[in-house]
Formats: sequence, C-alpha cells, structure tokens
Amino acid sequence: MTLFDDFLAFATKREFTTIVANPPWVVSGKTGIAEDREYSRLRYPGVRLEELLCLPVFTAAAENAHLYLWAPSWLLVEGLQVMERWGFQYKTALLWEKVRSDGATDGSCTGYYFRNATEILLFGVRGTLRTLSPARRQINVLRAPKLSQNRKPDDAYALIERCSPGSYLELFSAAARDGWACWCNQADDGADQPTRLRRKQLTLEL
Repeated sequence: MTLFDDFLAFATKREFTTIVANPPWVVSGKTGIAEDREYSRLRYPGVRLEELLCLPVFTAAAENAHLYLWAPSWLLVEGLQVMERWGFQYKTALLWEKVRSDGATDGSCTGYYFRNATEILLFGVRGTLRTLSPARRQINVLRAPKLSQNRKPDDAYALIERCSPGSYLELFSAAARDGWACWCNQADDGADQPTRLRRKQLTLEL
C-alpha cells in the first residue's frame, strides 16, 4: 500500500477542522551535512518531499479549516510548497525557540550555516475560518526545551487547542494525544494508532 492510498483509507468520510503535521522531512541535497546526520539518526523512516506533496490532505480537511505545519528553517520554501499543495493558504507562522533548563537559548542544535535553535510552525487557512478569540492575545513565539526524536512541546498543542477549533488531527504524530486523531504515528509506544510509518509497506508509486 502506498502512503497516498493509506491516507485515503484513513480519511474516508472523515473531516477535521484543525490539522497539525509534523513530517520527518527528507530532502536530498537540501540540508547541510550536520542536519543530514541528525535526521539519519531518527529511529523511524523519513518522508521525501515528493511523498508529502502527493498526500491528499485536503480530503481530510473541513471546508473551513486550519493547518499547522512544522518545518525546520532550512526547509521553509518546501514547507510552503507542501501547505499550498494540501489546499491551504499561508497566513503567518509561529516560532519555537528551544531553551535549556536555565532558560537560555539552546545552542547545542546542529546547523551548516548557523546553529538552528528554532523551528517554524507554519499556519495556513482553508476557506474563511478565523482563529478563536484567545489567539488575539497569543504571541507567535513559544519558548520550550528541545525534545528528542522529532517530538514537539506539549505547550504547542495547548496553544493550538486554544486558538483553533476541533476536531483535531495530527499527521506523523510523535505521541498519542487525548482528543486527537493520529495518522502515521512515529512513536515507539503508538502501536494502537491507526497507522505506523513503515517504509517497506508504505512506498510512493510515481
């Protein structure tokens, strides 16, 4: 079964108002050496840009919906391409600043040109759906510790739930989450989720 077919099977007769995507990005020749090495150590397979572009995410989105798409800064252009292909119009972005236990910016992250201490959360809209009223007071910077294996801060999900209405779907989820549907779970403990990310079974046919 292809990744495309697996998503269609999951999304049949389902609509979500807020979708979060946390792809394990793989873009050949795009990253610097340090980033390539970091992503090669992930314990789950990466997903190529061509695969992400072909995913029919719009089939799982309500007529009016929000998309939050995680992208490292060195894949900003690709992230915007994916968002557009999925049927969403880019509006703005939030920034996750990774911090140490003492509150200082975490400088241990890798990078080819600069050390990447941030990740971008692109925000897009399908239709005319506005954010909820708490978003009017929400700044677009989230300061939280760096996490392992592509996990994102719990505070990010709390922010999303405050600012965007349910129902909620996470693509390429790093952990199961109460009240959310998950597709293509990356977590070791997520065997009960609808789909595991298995490169041998889920390949793209172009």
